[in-house]
Amino acid sequence: MFMYIIMHIVISVIIALIAALLITKRVQESTLSIFVSLLAFNLMLPFIAYIVTLLLAPVISFVKNKTYIHDVQTFNKEEFLKSPYPQVERLFGEGAVVSLVTDKDNHSSNKMRGVAFMAQNPTKENNKLIRGLLSDQDNEVRLYSFSLLNSKEEELNKRISQLLSDYEKCTQESQKSIIDTKLAFLYWQFIYSGLIEVENEYLMIEKVQHHVNKALQSKDVKERELLLSLLAKTHFKKHEYKKSSALFYEAVQEGLKKNTILPYLAEIAFIGRDFEEVKALMQEPAPEENLFLTNPLYVQWRKS
Repeated sequence: MFMYIIMHIVISVIIALIAALLITKRVQESTLSIFVSLLAFNLMLPFIAYIVTLLLAPVISFVKNKTYIHDVQTFNKEEFLKSPYPQVERLFGEGAVVSLVTDKDNHSSNKMRGVAFMAQNPTKENNKLIRGLLSDQDNEVRLYSFSLLNSKEEELNKRISQLLSDYEKCTQESQKSIIDTKLAFLYWQFIYSGLIEVENEYLMIEKVQHHVNKALQSKDVKERELLLSLLAKTHFKKHEYKKSSALFYEAVQEGLKKNTILPYLAEIAFIGRDFEEVKALMQEPAPEENLFLTNPLYVQWRKS
């Protein structure tokens, strides 16, 4: 210990002297004052280390390390992918499919993916969006949209053509009634799915009404309530709301469940400014497929 102190003093003196001589060449101060300051600094270093050690020791002693779990089960990704849990993934990046498809600056490959996605969900809104892409600047998008709509139209027209051929060969009134019923719903599919232009809807509505009326005239007609409901929807499309309402209620008398046509009845009452009737209709229980049409989402949350 004594030797350590002597060695520390000697080394400190040498280092302080050399440093003082170098510093005085740049700083106009006495060599002695610089030497004393540096020597004091070097001699105090061990004491500073003692103080720091005494401060760190209690701090480190009270620090708690994180608890590590050593018994860990491995995650089998392949088994997880086979599980029934739905996996959510982003197919089209940021934004809705509609905005990506209708964006003029979007790449054609993204548009094609969007159109293909909408084609897998053939709703009226999606078909209208695809029809709107027939005037797109991109040739691939335009041709692909046309091919999708054309394939759907050809499928319906093929079924209609077959039924019309069967109708000409048919001699029994009961079979003709069945064919008229099928034809009416197939023609309505053109309107409901948005496969035709708005300008051609009235022509298609006339065909639907023609076959519905022919089917209803038959004594052996089946699903009379559905035909009356379909006829009511055609008058609703033509803004003939009184006829539509009367036919809807006639269909209910024939056995149609009223809650399946609540959105139509509520809208007819609203157009007629019968708000009490609208309120009464919206308070009736609706089926799951029409739940959001007559019951706003916040109302359902409030009830739950």
